[in-house]
Amino acid sequence: MPNQQYPQQYPQQGMQGPPQAYYPNPQDWNAMNQLAHLQGLFVKQKPQYLENIWDRNNVYYIYRQNAQTGDKLGPKMFKAKENSSCCSRQCLHPSCRPFKVNVEHEDGPFVGSPAFRYERDCRFTFCCCNRPEMDVFYTENGANDKIGKVTEPWYCCDRGIRVFDKKGEHIYEIIGNCCQLGFCCQCPCDACQTIDFEIRNKKGDKISAL
Repeated sequence: MPNQQYPQQYPQQGMQGPPQAYYPNPQDWNAMNQLAHLQGLFVKQKPQYLENIWDRNNVYYIYRQNAQTGDKLGPKMFKAKENSSCCSRQCLHPSCRPFKVNVEHEDGPFVGSPAFRYERDCRFTFCCCNRPEMDVFYTENGANDKIGKVTEPWYCCDRGIRVFDKKGEHIYEIIGNCCQLGFCCQCPCDACQTIDFEIRNKKGDKISAL
């Protein structure tokens, strides 16, 4: 959704440059505003070289994505840090275990301040039964507003999630083809470390990428 108050502050398609040129007004760095002007997101997991010895919460960095190449563009936008117990990570299946994810700003005047929070309760799921759900909260400036939820439906082959707004209406689906090396191979090459997802609207049309 275009910004009517500061229309000159946003880059035209294909332009590149430091994000400070996009948002000269500090109040315009809010997370919802930044996400509204993106063509895609690039998510990179922080490497944990001792993970096999010392299990830790996962950390992810979120970047803008170049729509033409699919590569990350510019500095980090956000940092997403998982908060879950060691016991749940070791003893429960990934589809069942509870966790929280705190998303913080990594760029601009609000570095380190909260932007979003994701919460998922423990849910014992099996195949298509009792599928997991995650609540999404907007947490900037002391807010704690639930803005929607994410569900993980049963797919026979592909992987994906469905996104619902705060009224419970289905608005997006994020889905990745299962025939990607990143799903089945953990070698250090780029092909095995990259998974592409399509972001589709409720009609099934591709509108962005992840």
